[in-house]
Amino acid sequence: MQNSITPNGGTPSDILLNVFSGDGPVYGHRKKHPQHVYEITIRIDDAPGPFSSFGASVSMQGKNPACGVPHGFPAGTIMAPDGVVPFSLTRISDTEYRGTFATDPLVDEVFWEGRPACEWEFVAVGFGFSATGAEGETGFSGSLDAKELASGRPVRRYYRKSIYPKHPEIGDLKGYADLGHQSPEQFSPENRNHLFSITATIREVRS
Repeated sequence: MQNSITPNGGTPSDILLNVFSGDGPVYGHRKKHPQHVYEITIRIDDAPGPFSSFGASVSMQGKNPACGVPHGFPAGTIMAPDGVVPFSLTRISDTEYRGTFATDPLVDEVFWEGRPACEWEFVAVGFGFSATGAEGETGFSGSLDAKELASGRPVRRYYRKSIYPKHPEIGDLKGYADLGHQSPEQFSPENRNHLFSITATIREVRS
């Protein structure tokens, strides 16, 4: 049974879920008043050029698989839906960006008759930057999971300058994303002096 609340398609505020179902698209719904809200500040140091294309999102997972529906392989397997909730980043300087997100952005709800309500849990907050957003450009991506969020410590990742704006060996491959590394020592010696970094700092603003 398709999601009964939005049977004919979602509104712009709804979130298209990833779910194994033959019933058509299934949509999650944003909370009007989430309780756990955070501010993320992202700083880019020593970049080889500007980033005019950027975005961020929160990944959510249903924590009770029984709220899903069986799918074909393996036979009878039930997996809870998951979804990605985008949010806006604002450029506050040439090197810093800021946004606000919730770790409880979705309503717990029943999607299929006879199944329990899906209870959502936070997986990670992620972000990505590219030079202009043109096809074939490298996306420089990072994320913080629940443990990193709880620690309150900034998370820094390093990336090669040589793959900005495009990776010279990959060409125009659509959707290429580089996840970087946590330490310069994880790069080959010839690349360690040619890196830039992206640092994400998060603080809770309401709970």
